[in-house]
Amino acid sequence: MTGFASKSVCSCTFVANRTLESIERGDNDFSPIDLATNTIDFDNKSVTSTVYGLKARTAVFKEGLGCILIPEDSDHTALNLKPNRNLTPKQLPFPYGNLPQKDTLFSNVDYTILNEAVKHAFDLNEEQAKRTRAVLVIYKDQIIAEQYADGFNKDTKNFRLVYDKKHYKCNGWYFRETRPCKQKSVPFI
Repeated sequence: MTGFASKSVCSCTFVANRTLESIERGDNDFSPIDLATNTIDFDNKSVTSTVYGLKARTAVFKEGLGCILIPEDSDHTALNLKPNRNLTPKQLPFPYGNLPQKDTLFSNVDYTILNEAVKHAFDLNEEQAKRTRAVLVIYKDQIIAEQYADGFNKDTKNFRLVYDKKHYKCNGWYFRETRPCKQKSVPFI
């Protein structure tokens, strides 16, 4: 519980540049994680979480690695790993590079129905049932629908995970299997 809390707050603070208030209100606000008290050490880029002062767990941010949950009774200052990555931008359109995608409309996609389905993935008003942060629909290597919750955009680092075996992860993106839907009420998923 404290390990989850410290890792979540660390990632959202030092990778996504979010405030502790927004993290505790929107990410760690479920039981029993909401019992954790989180302390951010900006000088050492670490977060320590406890529950009622017990079971302290610490996560630290390491450049190039992100946030790491430190084993109990270990010295995180001894960890000096930094991956050697070449982040040279490719001058190709999405998804092969960092240029904007080609403007493409597909005649076989009903964009009205698609946009309505995307809209329904998000909570309405003050509802907190779905808590969706972002929906991105990719078809034939093109983004055909995209929407974000308030306070989030295409540049926001998002740390929520998909817990559904109909989704899979590929190159940091989550995709849903493309199988025909037998339910008439769900026109596009």
